[in-house]
Amino acid sequence: MATSEKLLYTCRSAMPFRSRVCYGVTLSGGVAVTVRARRSSGGTVRQAVLTPGETSARRPSADGRAESARSGGVTAGCLAVQESLTLWLNSPLTSRAKAEKVLPALLDIQLPFPVEDCMYRFVEFRRTPEGTVSALVCAARREAIQACLERYQAQGTDPMLLDHEGLALWTQSLVEWPARNATHPPATLARSDCGQGSVAGGPAEPHRRPMPYRVLICLANDHVTLVIGCGERYGNAHSLQMPASPTANGDLVNRLQRILHADLPAGVGVQWLFCGARAGEAAVVEMLHRSLTLVWPGPLTLIEEPAAFLARALCARALKRGPLRCNLRQQTFTHRAVQRAEDGRARAAAVGILVAGLLLVGFSLTSRLLGERRFNRIKSEIAAVAGELAPGVTIPYGREIPEVQKAWEKQAPQTAPFLDAFTPSLAVRLAEVIEAGQASSVWFETLSLRRNNLILTGVTEDWDQCGQLEQRLKALGYTVKLDRQEAVAETEVRFTVNAEGGGP
Repeated sequence: MATSEKLLYTCRSAMPFRSRVCYGVTLSGGVAVTVRARRSSGGTVRQAVLTPGETSARRPSADGRAESARSGGVTAGCLAVQESLTLWLNSPLTSRAKAEKVLPALLDIQLPFPVEDCMYRFVEFRRTPEGTVSALVCAARREAIQACLERYQAQGTDPMLLDHEGLALWTQSLVEWPARNATHPPATLARSDCGQGSVAGGPAEPHRRPMPYRVLICLANDHVTLVIGCGERYGNAHSLQMPASPTANGDLVNRLQRILHADLPAGVGVQWLFCGARAGEAAVVEMLHRSLTLVWPGPLTLIEEPAAFLARALCARALKRGPLRCNLRQQTFTHRAVQRAEDGRARAAAVGILVAGLLLVGFSLTSRLLGERRFNRIKSEIAAVAGELAPGVTIPYGREIPEVQKAWEKQAPQTAPFLDAFTPSLAVRLAEVIEAGQASSVWFETLSLRRNNLILTGVTEDWDQCGQLEQRLKALGYTVKLDRQEAVAETEVRFTVNAEGGGP
């Protein structure tokens, strides 16, 4: 049994809703055991075993399932191991998504009957040390499920959840006797409270070697259920017919040993746990433990209130999330209350998607309308400005700037005198240029001055005096290009200045 596998997925809830009250009902040899459990707001589950009188008065009946659903109560039953099976399937694939597609075909090969004739659920996926995916499947024939439901209905109840006996026993044993408490104390009859474990004779010593293997034996009135696991990993479950006198008949021990030899290495330490209606018979429990520890040594633990252990397990699994949750009552066997809850969730999801779609459409339309409104407002403002700049001209949309430019060019000669009247005179700038020439000791021959450029030619006696003129023009804000020519008449240097900028 592999212990180095990595958990990929485990089904943590088997119901589409969470209930606060649950009635766990088990049937064994025509005897019904009912446990009522209630989950508090803090998550604590409080349980109580109901007497036959309390059961008929408080447990929801098959006729009262609608009232049970409204009050939040859930009835949980289980399918016996002898009527179902759990099986680990090993796929050659490394991807869980791909493995899920081929596992039903692998299950069909392993089953002695067509997979179409059964109900199955994959409750856990693990990655093996080789890197492939293995899956734990729980399956049962449709006829077995129907017969189980009829037995429950004959007792006046209609379970909403049909769990698997082996899975329920295993997970509850981990709750009431956690794997970390499984050590090698003396082989003494022990009891464990719900959620805690202690061995008669004192607590387990820290240096004791841990035992990963665990075997739970449920001694019911008419059958024996054997659940085998390693650490917290469920292995398999088996069921045997309970003989009339287990202590006098060695056949039960022989059959148990044959099953255990197939699943456990010989000589390994095992934590032995006993529960069930007949676990209170000390002679039976001690005989089985003494015979089995000859091959697999290990301490004996007797669960508190063993007769109601399975019913407690059904309640705990229905009320709280946890590993290996399973409900074989599905498809055509789905309880009406569960079907209504699933339909309600589907309707709520559809309504949520519809509302989200409507909100998205509304936001889109609002954004579009606001955008169009803003665009039209800007368009109107542009048209108004264009109409003011080009009166009397019909301007198509998108041609505002070219048409305004054309209209402005036509009006420019008429507005030029008006604009010139408000434009500063060039006389001031002309005086500044002349002063710059005088300060540089140069003589101007020609001077052309406009608002944004000037062109001048002249002569000077010194080559460096042209540079002084260039610096003074730059100080006036011009970008100057100076060209000097060869000296004329031995002492005169002719120059040309092209300057840009420097407008008043």
